[in-house]
Amino acid sequence: MKKIFLSLAVVASLAMVSCGNSAEKAEQKDATEVVDQIKNATSETQAQDIVSKAQAYAEQLIASGKVQEAKEYLDKIAPAIKEKFPNVAPMLDKVTAAVDAAAAKACDAQCVADKAKDAAACAADSVKNAAADAVQAGKDKAAEAVEAGKEKAADAVQAGKDKAADAVQQGSDKVKDLLK
Repeated sequence: MKKIFLSLAVVASLAMVSCGNSAEKAEQKDATEVVDQIKNATSETQAQDIVSKAQAYAEQLIASGKVQEAKEYLDKIAPAIKEKFPNVAPMLDKVTAAVDAAAAKACDAQCVADKAKDAAACAADSVKNAAADAVQAGKDKAAEAVEAGKEKAADAVQAGKDKAADAVQQGSDKVKDLLK
């Protein structure tokens, strides 16, 4: 049983290792293929088509939230375009600017999310402190009520003692009067 389990674990680990980073390899392969296509292009029209496809791919990455991957992709193909077809480079510069803007927005969104997180933590601390203060106030009022109850009980006991002492004194006085 242990041998079967161990062999399955080994096979599973090999499968995971072989599948790792396949998306990153595909992105690198795409960038490499685009660079090769640019180097093999014979006209600016072909280069424009290649850049258009690269723009579409970069925009697809941005739309799926992979702004950093889009930036890396464009950084890999930009030098080849600028080197071989400098007239086509402005097309790519527009996309690069859009990627930079998207990256800035993503950073701004992260900053807003961080601020919201901090505000929520602060609000939670305020609520926790308010609850602790309310609990303490409740404890204090309960302690005051207990003290007031003790004082009333002590007063009642004292009044009872006084009444009992008066009754005993009156009884004693009556007995003395009868004995005289």
